Amino acid sequence: MPEKILLEDQNLQKQAKTVLIALFMLGLMFALVFAVAWVWGIPTELAALIAFPVALIYVVISYSFSVQSVIAATKASLLTQGEKRKASYQ
Repeated sequence: MPEKILLEDQNLQKQAKTVLIALFMLGLMFALVFAVAWVWGIPTELAALIAFPVALIYVVISYSFSVQSVIAATKASLLTQGEKRKASYQ
């Protein structure tokens, strides 16, 4: 039988995983932009100054559209009042 976890603990675990994923994506995008700038011959200090804001903007935009993307991908829709009542009794 799986161990029971409080809802608050589940939320904290999910938030921690979300932060780790965001930091990983920030580092990955930073490395990609930095590498492209390095290949183009841009000095490393300038490449870092360009890469960090670009990576940060990418993470913020992807995070802000994540919920809408999942809803669209699963073709989910809002519940009607009848469906909400039916689901609450189950």
